[in-house]
Amino acid sequence: MPRFVLLVVIVCADLLSWVRPIDAANKTWTNPVTGSWTDGTKWTGGVPTASDSAIFNRAGAYTVNFFAVFQNIQNVSLTAGNVTFERITSPATLNADNYELYVSNGTLNLGQSLPVNVTAFRTTLFNGTLTVNAGSFLNTFDLYNDGALLVGSPLYGTGQLSVYEEMIVGNFGIGH
Repeated sequence: MPRFVLLVVIVCADLLSWVRPIDAANKTWTNPVTGSWTDGTKWTGGVPTASDSAIFNRAGAYTVNFFAVFQNIQNVSLTAGNVTFERITSPATLNADNYELYVSNGTLNLGQSLPVNVTAFRTTLFNGTLTVNAGSFLNTFDLYNDGALLVGSPLYGTGQLSVYEEMIVGNFGIGH
């Protein structure tokens, strides 16, 4: 009997070694044109899912519209262009709790007229600009080099703001 149990354990372990985990993919916005987040033709490989990263690396100015989107995602990365995330209908939320929203050498605008909310384990601005408008929510951010956070509506939240260079605040009250 002990040999049979050992044989079953070995066979099961061998079978499980053939099972591959689902690989995360980088899904890239294909052209610098306005479109819907949920339009699979705007992405390489289709709309990002919870195990994927969304990449925006095209020069130009364009808007990504959110029509009732609540999307779990691994990462959001913007490395070129001037991209606006705009809510058309509620909700408009990207949840990158596992890792980060990264803006480098580009500009990301959250909500021009209606809020777009982003939660991330970390938000990093490295030589990039992030503009938070229309009551949009962003839960974390770190500024590096010439990164800039521009706030066009009240900035609320708890936690830590880390600035790794100079911080200039003008004509604004700080604190609560």
